[in-house]
Amino acid sequence: MTFNLSSIQTNYQKYIFLIIGICLWIKIPIIGVLPLLLFVFINKNSKSYSLDSLLNNSILLLVAVTVTLFCCLIDIQADTEQYLIAYRDCNGNNPIECFQSTNYPFEPGFYFLASLLFIICNGSEMGFLLSWSFIINLLTFFVICKGISKNYYALLVFFVILNPAFYLQAFLMRQFISSTFFLCALVCRKNKFTCVLLIFLSIVNHYSILLYLPIIIMQFIDINSLLEHSFFNKISMSLRYLSIILFVFALIYSSYVNQSTLASIYDTINNIPQLSFLAAKSASFVKNQLANIGFLPHLVLVTFIGYFYINLSRDNYINTSLNYRLTSEEKRLDLSMLCLYVLQSILFLFTRNLDYLPLRLSLILLSFLGIFFYLPLERKSKLKPPIKFLSMVILLSLSLSYFIYFLQVNSRANPTFNYLEGRVFTSSIIDYIEMAISRW
Repeated sequence: MTFNLSSIQTNYQKYIFLIIGICLWIKIPIIGVLPLLLFVFINKNSKSYSLDSLLNNSILLLVAVTVTLFCCLIDIQADTEQYLIAYRDCNGNNPIECFQSTNYPFEPGFYFLASLLFIICNGSEMGFLLSWSFIINLLTFFVICKGISKNYYALLVFFVILNPAFYLQAFLMRQFISSTFFLCALVCRKNKFTCVLLIFLSIVNHYSILLYLPIIIMQFIDINSLLEHSFFNKISMSLRYLSIILFVFALIYSSYVNQSTLASIYDTINNIPQLSFLAAKSASFVKNQLANIGFLPHLVLVTFIGYFYINLSRDNYINTSLNYRLTSEEKRLDLSMLCLYVLQSILFLFTRNLDYLPLRLSLILLSFLGIFFYLPLERKSKLKPPIKFLSMVILLSLSLSYFIYFLQVNSRANPTFNYLEGRVFTSSIIDYIEMAISRW
């Protein structure tokens, strides 16, 4: 997918985005980062060490810092409070002892990183949250988005930060950093040692990554031989149709299922001794009558991704002239992301009405949603260019509307997650800094 920006790139009109972005960033930082990212996208330069590249990276770093501040200036509650208690109790001591001394410990990776950050931040709880979130944002913007698409990385970051679920980094801390390491591993597959290290870090920070064991195995097989094998083609076609059927069934299921039906299902499961632990884990979601969130905007966006993915051209991966410009690592990444999308979307649809459970089971899809759009941006599609462009514009409009709605909700009384003490549209960058310092 290409955009005709030559008229902007050859003159100073692009700096309008930069000026508007800086002015907005000073006044309303979380809004100001959007035009700044558009400037980065327009200001692309093929020379890696040019002044334009330096400016783009500086702006991207500014966006990472801004998003980090926004994520961490949140009311402390629920999971975040438990992480801070564990952080204080560990007190920078030997992480192995911290892990062994707890009755119900988190994964060991949390204690290693928490102990290190305790020393670096001198025990500051705010410093701990900021450092943790900054690692996530830095890796997401500079490693994942840049690694996935050198041409459209700014647009990917743009889509990522338009997603309200991405701002729950201080709530689902372990799973967020684990998912970040896992996505980095998929991008850094060219270096086997780095890939293995990142997969290890993702597992020791949250065991849920083991759900993606088939995708992990995929990183260590000959992808070209796999794609060219006739048996794989038959299997992939069967899985494609099966995925579509499951997707439709799960969509219908998530639309009609209710809390009482779910409660009866889990009562039945609870009567099976071997599965009683599953019912116990799910009790808080179906017995306590928590809010039925539904994630309706995410459902629309996830369906949009499916629409783009179904229309990806097979010419990307069969023996054509177009195929030769894709390296084996790019093919591996594409296949990994397609499999990840299918697995995550089905999990999401089957659990969509179970409060925050779908967010925990499908965090990569729901929180890092923007990165999945690299495929329709980078790869050839069966959609005609005008239809594809119109679809992307509609997608952008939906994402932007959802983001503004999210900010408006957090400006009202008693939001679920209270950012910036409810002053989302009235807090300047100075207010961000002052709030962070006051909580340090």
